[in-house]
Amino acid sequence: MKKIFLIINFILFIGIVYAQEESPLQKSEEGKSGQLAYKIKPGDSLEVSVYGEPDMVRTVKVNEEGKINYTFTGEVKIAGLTVKEAAQEIETLLKDGYFVNPQVNIFVKEYAKFFVVGAVRSEGQYELKGNLSLPDAIALAGGAKDNADLSRVKVVRKKGADIQEYILDLETQGKNFLLEPTDRVVVEEYGKISVLGEVSRPDNYYLTKNTTLFDAIALAGGVKENADLSKIEVTRIEEGQTKDYFIDLSTEGKKFILKSQDSIFVRAYNKISVLGQVHKPGNYSFREGMTAVDAIAIAGGFTEIANQNAVQVVRVKEDKKKETFYVPVGDILRTGDKSKDIILKEGDVISVAESFF
Repeated sequence: MKKIFLIINFILFIGIVYAQEESPLQKSEEGKSGQLAYKIKPGDSLEVSVYGEPDMVRTVKVNEEGKINYTFTGEVKIAGLTVKEAAQEIETLLKDGYFVNPQVNIFVKEYAKFFVVGAVRSEGQYELKGNLSLPDAIALAGGAKDNADLSRVKVVRKKGADIQEYILDLETQGKNFLLEPTDRVVVEEYGKISVLGEVSRPDNYYLTKNTTLFDAIALAGGVKENADLSKIEVTRIEEGQTKDYFIDLSTEGKKFILKSQDSIFVRAYNKISVLGQVHKPGNYSFREGMTAVDAIAIAGGFTEIANQNAVQVVRVKEDKKKETFYVPVGDILRTGDKSKDIILKEGDVISVAESFF
């Protein structure tokens, strides 16, 4: 009886020892629970081992095609698999004539890398753990600097022998753009804008964060007297295409945010012509709201022989036909009744005839 008791205890002891020998692997898997859900990527370095087979420990790197080369298995495609799924794949191959019941363990020793350079607080290479978007990458690099142009973040990606470049707005396209191994994220500083036309100092200027059209005009020293502020032209390159915006400075100027490489052109008002019996006949800059009376005043007023109540305004319409208006400027000046005046348009010709009386 005593012998039977000893035998039973011995069997139990052997079972406990075997269970303890299994536990390191179990604990190892539990300790790497964060890696179990991770999907393997090209560029990852993996430690692959078979339990109880010290000669089967290998460190392998996943190539661009997503494959590794492991003992007795040859090339195995495992990119896109979790470490648990990859281990099961290798176990299946090892069972094919090599091992009875192999227990494969995979540990990610080093994750694939990507790079962040430019106007960030900490340039360098970073591990691509999981699915990282463009904002995630900028955050890993310590965030963007104050002069970073986040509307045009560049991602350079290698696809086999080809190099692809993406220009992305961080706040819109960047949130859905997932990085891949060896990607190079380039955050550039704000570039320049050009301000040309009827401004005091036409030139190129450095853009800063949230620079508005109003700010840009101020940088250029303001506008000249003949500047048309109702339709300032902003030329912008968007997705490889040139797009023009026409902005009213008074209503939209403080809301319109400029981007790097924008070109601003402030046009002069078109001319009006004042001819005939005025002291200074000639061409004059047109302004919105200008009237026939204003035009006569700008041209120095009537001469002594002018027919003040027979002022003609000749206008060329869109269909190229001419339209003539008669304005009694003399009566308007004498009575102050502005209802008989006429609002001019760009290109109008004001003609003052001679009086025969």
